[in-house]
Amino acid sequence: MDAWYSVLSMVFGYLSALMILAIVLSAMRKTLTDHRTYRRVAREKRQIAYAGELTVRTGGTKKLAAGTVLYIPYEGTLGAAPGCDVVLSVRRLHLRSAFFWVDGNRMHLVPIQRDAIQVDGETLKPGDEAEMLNGAVLTVNGIGMELRIYEDHPGTREKMEDPYVTRARRAQVHKGRGKGIGSIGTAGSKKSRRQKAAENKTQDEA
Repeated sequence: MDAWYSVLSMVFGYLSALMILAIVLSAMRKTLTDHRTYRRVAREKRQIAYAGELTVRTGGTKKLAAGTVLYIPYEGTLGAAPGCDVVLSVRRLHLRSAFFWVDGNRMHLVPIQRDAIQVDGETLKPGDEAEMLNGAVLTVNGIGMELRIYEDHPGTREKMEDPYVTRARRAQVHKGRGKGIGSIGTAGSKKSRRQKAAENKTQDEA
């Protein structure tokens, strides 16, 4: 009789161990599935909410180390201020350094301050408009970032109810003139500092 109890006890012990192992494996499988689903949803969410990304390649800092990815909405501002759409923790960078918008496979960038901004090695001045394609390198105060525009980003900024970079504002941007930008990069009603200086010079000469 004692032998039967020993056998039954051993059988129940093995069954309990197998049940516990099955529960652990099921939990691990569910966790792995949930993690994969989270990553897929996060990736799709980024591509729905953003038009592309900038990846730090050169000149990185502690806050912007090489490999850091900055996601780009369809339009907005770039600068050191926490309220900017693309925040760059870079020394000696204006709070709002430039504004941008994305049309199709191109990112348009217009500096509004005299920061050290280059696109593929070409220096931009306030009011200069740069058109950037995939692989373009944007350098801001020594930080080099490679651009990637998502291939199938759904929707366009034209559907936004209150776009930051309006059609009128874009139409007023001319290379090297700074028209429609304003001295602090807000609405296009104010004249740029360069325009004011040119007008004052013309008046003095007259």
